[in-house]
Amino acid sequence: MRILSFVSCLGTDHYKRTDWRRLVADFPAIPDRIKTFVSDATDDLEVAQIVFALVLYSTPNLRTLHMRMPFAAGEYQKLKAILTPDIEPAEGRPRILNSLTRVMLEPMPDFPGVTFWPRRELPCLLRLPSLRAVELGSAHFRPAVLDPGDGWGDDGSWKNVEEVRLSRSSMWGQGWHSICALCPNLKLLEMSPSGVSDQSADGEHNLNTALSLVADTLETFSFEGIMAANFSRHIGGDGTLTCLPKMKSLRNVKLDIGVLFGKPQRMEKLDILRSLPPNLEILDLAELWNDVEVDKLSTKDRVSYESGLQDTLRKLVFGSKEVLPQLREVVFRPNPFYAQLPLPDTLVGGKSAVLFKLVY
Repeated sequence: MRILSFVSCLGTDHYKRTDWRRLVADFPAIPDRIKTFVSDATDDLEVAQIVFALVLYSTPNLRTLHMRMPFAAGEYQKLKAILTPDIEPAEGRPRILNSLTRVMLEPMPDFPGVTFWPRRELPCLLRLPSLRAVELGSAHFRPAVLDPGDGWGDDGSWKNVEEVRLSRSSMWGQGWHSICALCPNLKLLEMSPSGVSDQSADGEHNLNTALSLVADTLETFSFEGIMAANFSRHIGGDGTLTCLPKMKSLRNVKLDIGVLFGKPQRMEKLDILRSLPPNLEILDLAELWNDVEVDKLSTKDRVSYESGLQDTLRKLVFGSKEVLPQLREVVFRPNPFYAQLPLPDTLVGGKSAVLFKLVY
């Protein structure tokens, strides 16, 4: 088996402790240590974790693991206790899950108030030597209060992870910073935050500080969906991504335009070419602003905005070679809820070494 998707259900109808105890006791290949866990199990959640552990022990060629569980308040301690000795044995090389390259952790969204921090729940799983990609989705992610010595996990312990995807999650400034600190060799970071966050910005950890931690390794960065009213404070500084020019390895960028400019009124003032990574090859911009309705701008500001946006796109397509010599493709996605933006015909049909794509 190469791919396993596990959905946890906590009802007694799903797990019969007596049946599982008998099956485990009669199966000679199961280690005595796990048989003890089964015999000592006191509730259905513990039995569910033990059964799941048995599945993992029997899949040596597993490459992708998708776990959809109601992670909450560190309740998966039993699963952690079962797996950790064999994932992090004294001799160093894991005895299980050696082939696992991708982990998807998805806490169930229908559990009110659920918060999740993977370093607290299953730290050993995310330190596997073959693990390259981690996807976290569908929950309020935030750094947990961990035991002394475990901190936020900002020790680079996910050193083998090269790709992180945050899907439909409410992870914000502190969480972004901690994720990048965990992954010193990160090459791909995709983020699509939800429109809700009750987390306050701490003034120290934000998206700019997070990306600065992986400035030498990150090659692909995608950030979409800026909708929460307190969003800009989690970006840091003036609410724009000022760290991009320092990111020498970054080649593919997909962003909401508001992350670059902050406000529509700044379109004519900011030098877009010097606000991007110097080795950029592909830029994908969506016309989305945080907490701003472009169609409600004054006539003067609307005209200024349209002029600034047209000039920005023109510079990228026809005037970028000196500053961004590797740039070969620019994608622009107009917002369907705004009045249609007039774009010069030369942008779409003009001759340039930079390909321009208009995507509605």
